[in-house]
Amino acid sequence: MIRVAQVSITRLRIRSVRFLPLFFWHTFRSLKQARASDGCLAAAVNNFDGAFWTITVWHDRAAMRAFLLSGAHRRAMPKLAGWCD
Repeated sequence: MIRVAQVSITRLRIRSVRFLPLFFWHTFRSLKQARASDGCLAAAVNNFDGAFWTITVWHDRAAMRAFLLSGAHRRAMPKLAGWCD
């Protein structure tokens, strides 16, 4: 059976520099969580052209969903609507 990795790519543009300290804190915590999560094959954040890009690669959809709905990532998600475009 062929398994296909699950890849998530996001682009976030911060609305104001005043959000950057908390955004960085939550990004650091979420990246740390992702890298320690079962099923995470790779996780990275980069800044390009004024936007923050994230990429995560997962063994399967269940692993990606478990990360999405837990820990630091779950706590950060509601804040992004106010901080980002």
